[in-house]
Amino acid sequence: MSLSSIVKIIDAASIIENISWQLSIWHVLFSQMPTKERAQETPQVIFYTDVSEVMRSTLGRKHWIVPTSGGQIRHYLTAYANLSQKYRVLESEAQGIQIVIDAIQEGFPARSFDKVRDFIGISRSALTDIVHISPRTLARRATLKTDESERLFRVANVFQRAVEVLGSRERAHRWFMSPQKALGEKTPLSFCQTEPGSREVEDLLGRLEHGVFS
Repeated sequence: MSLSSIVKIIDAASIIENISWQLSIWHVLFSQMPTKERAQETPQVIFYTDVSEVMRSTLGRKHWIVPTSGGQIRHYLTAYANLSQKYRVLESEAQGIQIVIDAIQEGFPARSFDKVRDFIGISRSALTDIVHISPRTLARRATLKTDESERLFRVANVFQRAVEVLGSRERAHRWFMSPQKALGEKTPLSFCQTEPGSREVEDLLGRLEHGVFS
């Protein structure tokens, strides 16, 4: 091999190494750039008393239905119907909570995250803190894990209850984001980070519903 050929090989290797180094720098820079947050879409809240009302309605991602009657099972099924957009599940109330448990174990679609975010009216980072998932991990997911799905369902169900008790999404949002004396001057949203905290918020909403202001 001639000297000129060796020089060309060395030069080519140097160029490749330089390109590789530049690509690694760009990778670091882009990985540190914040992801663009999707603009929020305020959902249309629809209150219902009878399941037949829901079945007659045309519903989609921009709607969130809220029950005005029924027990805990109906509330759970409604939250699940909103997250999955499978509204016919409301006709299966006799099957009990097993439908919701199975759905959580299988994992909700990742797109459910933004629907809950829009419903509550909070930032993506605020909800990722509640669900315990990083924005980058969320962006890569098609389906949430069981624990993430459970936490997303939990906060959606509690906020849905707040809308029912307080009468509108706007009033529920203000209450949810404001420190409450009964919660030790913490916000209901922050209490939803744990199961016991969520139950405390639901108990407080029950007292408010019956005129016990605390």
